[in-house]
Amino acid sequence: MRILLLYNNFLPEIHWNCLKAQEKNMGAIPPLNLCYVAAMVRDLGHEVKLIDLQVEKLSFEEVISNIKEYQPDILGYTITTYLFQGVLEWIKAIKKRVNIPVLVGGFHMSLYPVETMKHSEIDYAIVGYGQESLRDFFVNFGNIEVYKKIDGLCYRKGDIVYINPLKQGSSVNLNIMPFPARDLLKNDLYGNFICKKKNFTVMLTGIGCPFKCKYCASTLSRCVMRSADNVVDEIEECYHKYNIREIDFYDQSFTLDKKRTLDICRGIGERKLKIIWTIRTRADLIDNELLEIMKGAGLYRVMYGIESGEQKILDRLNKKEKISKIEEVVKLTHKYGISVFGFFMLGCPGETKDTIKKTIKFALSLPFDEIQVTRFTLFPGTKFYQEYRNKTGQEDYWRNYVLDRGNVKKLPLLDTPFTPIEMEKYVKKMFLIFYLRPSIILKKISEGGLILNFRKYFRALLDMLFN
Repeated sequence: MRILLLYNNFLPEIHWNCLKAQEKNMGAIPPLNLCYVAAMVRDLGHEVKLIDLQVEKLSFEEVISNIKEYQPDILGYTITTYLFQGVLEWIKAIKKRVNIPVLVGGFHMSLYPVETMKHSEIDYAIVGYGQESLRDFFVNFGNIEVYKKIDGLCYRKGDIVYINPLKQGSSVNLNIMPFPARDLLKNDLYGNFICKKKNFTVMLTGIGCPFKCKYCASTLSRCVMRSADNVVDEIEECYHKYNIREIDFYDQSFTLDKKRTLDICRGIGERKLKIIWTIRTRADLIDNELLEIMKGAGLYRVMYGIESGEQKILDRLNKKEKISKIEEVVKLTHKYGISVFGFFMLGCPGETKDTIKKTIKFALSLPFDEIQVTRFTLFPGTKFYQEYRNKTGQEDYWRNYVLDRGNVKKLPLLDTPFTPIEMEKYVKKMFLIFYLRPSIILKKISEGGLILNFRKYFRALLDMLFN
């Protein structure tokens, strides 16, 4: 059996919370989810190919030619709610030319399985993490009588759609999953505008998040983490097999388990893996010991989810963090010579002109080397989205959007006088105020870095200034 996995190169529609100039110049990140799927089906003895249109600049006709030449038995896609209609149009266009069964997956399927399967171009879908479901589906592909026994599988039998429920309390063991099939990627083409080395990759050492931030849908996922040994095994494979020298860990809170973090660092040292790496975490999950040991193991950047410089807004977001602690840890990280990256979000519930000024002032007062500024968005599955619906009595916008592209619109903000368009102007303003400071520009010039990334950095600034 042959499986062809396609990753689409779509810039977000009006739903996304980044400026277009940021998104366009961000760079390309390996599609880990499809690499995991590829590794799983290959372990079952099937052939698999992956086309990533982020980096493989193929025309539509070239994609069709690739599909016809490979002759897959099934096409696989990953989908997200806010990009759903763009991917669906792509699926429809391809299916008109090559009538091959389509399988989709992703967190989106946990939110809107019924609405997704309303589109006849989608033949199969997997709800949930899909570890065992995917295996059972590919083992029994074509045996429709067995499909009804596969947990979380959505499929068609004639004109009837079946959506199998997920078993309650089913376990997820990330340590038994094969490592992502990075050999199917052109690894030298990946990187973001702040990475330093090639080859570059991203890695997940866990899924879910135990915190209950009201703007994030990760609260719906169980928090499951891989063992330190398993993580270091994958790092070692990246180092020796793919010649990777920089890793960006995509966990939302990499340092959630301090002992595991220290064990990963020790493993990197014991195996003499000379890599540099970046993590994402919270300020209240960092201390002196962690910073010292992580830096010794190759850590060179920490990305902190700051969001706002106003305590009342952090409280409304249910961040459970204090401004004073964030300030202390950012300074501490800088003291260790580790680059500090701050994620900020404007337009949060309760936002005013004064709170925006406070956030900008906060960002400028601390030794951040990089920041990312986004606009608050009512994403599906979040507490704030439910709060918005309860207050307004509105129908489920995201459900209607998945059903019909004609329902697309820009959702309003929540409990703030600003419109989304007005807030995008503040996002742009904060970004430019931060990056157009002479100290930052001189630092970028002196660092140099990868020429391509250096160009993307200034191209993004020019796009913001003149668009």
